[in-house]
Amino acid sequence: MPAPQPNNGPSAASSVLLNRSQRVAVAAMATVLLVCCAVLAISRRGEPIAAPAAGGSGASYQVDLNRAEWYELSLLPGLGEVLSKRIVAYRGERGAFKSVDEIVGVEGIGAVKLEQLRPYLVVGGPRSQ
Repeated sequence: MPAPQPNNGPSAASSVLLNRSQRVAVAAMATVLLVCCAVLAISRRGEPIAAPAAGGSGASYQVDLNRAEWYELSLLPGLGEVLSKRIVAYRGERGAFKSVDEIVGVEGIGAVKLEQLRPYLVVGGPRSQ
């Protein structure tokens, strides 16, 4: 069994550590950074996040009423699972939509909801911009 080595000075691990003044400097910089982040977060609280719009229509994507499944429709603003399933059922009962305006025949969708959804809906593929 080898004899234990005497401890002759700092080990490799302790020579990597920061001295006291360096630790204080790092702690001060971290504190300043955290304070700046907190001030920025508080000053931006409540601001809406803007999403890019395509072609000024207010919608960044469009969904074909005749091809979309209920779960795709449910991602549109103002449509949830129930209305989306009603749209798909309506399409199944009456056949393909000929225009976006026809969704007002779906229970729960009126003129206001139609105008809210119009930028997101197409019949027969995406509109050319």
